[in-house]
Amino acid sequence: MIENFELLLHDFPETPAAAQAHYWIGRGAYDAKDYKRAAEQLSLARDQDREQFFEKASLALILSYYYLNDIGSVAKEVDLYLKNGKGQVPAEVLRWLSEKYFESGTYEGAEKYFTLVTAREDATPGDFLKLGRAQLRQQKYKEAAQTLSRYLQSVKEAPTRAVGLQELARAEIGIKDYAAAQKAVDESLSLQPEGKLSGEAIILAGDIQADQGNDDQAAKLYMSVAVVIDDEEITPRALEKAVACYQKAGRDPEAKKALNTLQSRYPEYLQHKKK
Repeated sequence: MIENFELLLHDFPETPAAAQAHYWIGRGAYDAKDYKRAAEQLSLARDQDREQFFEKASLALILSYYYLNDIGSVAKEVDLYLKNGKGQVPAEVLRWLSEKYFESGTYEGAEKYFTLVTAREDATPGDFLKLGRAQLRQQKYKEAAQTLSRYLQSVKEAPTRAVGLQELARAEIGIKDYAAAQKAVDESLSLQPEGKLSGEAIILAGDIQADQGNDDQAAKLYMSVAVVIDDEEITPRALEKAVACYQKAGRDPEAKKALNTLQSRYPEYLQHKKK
């Protein structure tokens, strides 16, 4: 079939059936997993006869670029289809696009496409969590709090609830609702009283105090993490925050002691921070 349509285009490049020929060459290439050629041919078909081939070609184009890992082209095709198409973009594509944007630090793009995912019936709790995180990265604290509250409505397991509660606490710190933030932290600690998640919760408790200017109290909370948890990522971060708060509180001896602990126990952390 592909050979016949290629011959037609070769012998009669101005044929009225050119759009149809490009479409079927593209579909054949798509079925053969030659996605680069599929995208080229399907684009030609749609350009030459938009009325007949927009719907037929667009979803295959989206998937072709998806399989080619071409983020920019997927986003362009998704936006075009959302504006003019009649069907639905596959959820897997929207999730992939959202996550790629998040990984690259393009949080606005991540929010845009996660919002589309969470509006669908097949949305998962994880979609709401990731949307909330994208909003947090943009300091959209009110929106993040609303999104994360929806996430928490749908999860029951202790670890997943603890994670959501901590993200909610970050949003509530952002909107200066310290009582609500502390409530979320307390619930998180009750669900995960030990381990890394408990360490994160205590750091958040310190953040609540630090954001209110209670630097001495915040520093003590941060230091308590180093007493109960030895984790290469969480503990040095807590110690670093403790140093900063002790310095702000004018507690230089305590700041030096915390810094010495950080330097002696986690030298790699500081080396990584300097890079």
